[in-house]
Amino acid sequence: MEQTPDIIVISDEASIRSELNTLLGALGYDVVVYEAYPSVDEFRDQAQIPDLLILQVGEDQIEAAKGIIQATNAYRKTPIVFITDTKDDVVFTKLKEFKPFGFLPNPLDLGSIRRVVELALLYDTGNGSSEAYLNGTNGTNGTNGHHSNGNGVHLEYPTYFFTKVGNKLRKIPIDDVRYVEVEGKYSSIHLPEKKYNVKASLKELLEKFPPERFVRVSRNFIVNLEFIDHIDTIQYQVKVVDRDIPVSRTYKDELMGRISLL
Repeated sequence: MEQTPDIIVISDEASIRSELNTLLGALGYDVVVYEAYPSVDEFRDQAQIPDLLILQVGEDQIEAAKGIIQATNAYRKTPIVFITDTKDDVVFTKLKEFKPFGFLPNPLDLGSIRRVVELALLYDTGNGSSEAYLNGTNGTNGTNGHHSNGNGVHLEYPTYFFTKVGNKLRKIPIDDVRYVEVEGKYSSIHLPEKKYNVKASLKELLEKFPPERFVRVSRNFIVNLEFIDHIDTIQYQVKVVDRDIPVSRTYKDELMGRISLL
């Protein structure tokens, strides 16, 4: 089950906020709208790590925008779309330093908004995405595993990630993950004695997990191969610790191709 993209809009113009909230909501996105730039501390306290930032920026708002962008990118590289006067060379030059996905001119063109947003959400930032604050491969957040994608391309995978619980970021070693299950809009990551709900799709999580260890077995489950006790080839189920997890026909061949069979 894919998750609904989260979009944060910051604009000091009521008409822009209203247009974006109405349009993006009608397109099925979850939208959080600010009428002014919050402080970085306020933004972090709300634990909102979006899939896309849409920021209206004038010359006097560049530093505030920079704080929000840095707070977001500390956890996940996020595409940015600026609403600004692109004829103002000073502002345009400063905003280019943030390497945004694109610019929207004011007044807004609703057709352009839809196309830019859809393309931005497809943009590969290289960091995956998750409100779980997945620890990427920036070289400062732990030891990474090394793998190949089969085409000779060297890939790195984190050995742990963090998820926000209350006002703390809890460290979760990937080795401890038994399985992941879709629960509504969240993915529930099951560990030996507890579980954590994160707002990330199975596809997003699977891209972060070492591929030789984790495999998707249905629309709603990823399992850690290390913790499979047995595979029922009649009922199409895998036993992971104390849980019988269904295996769909779509993913059955993928599972069987990943195990060592004597």
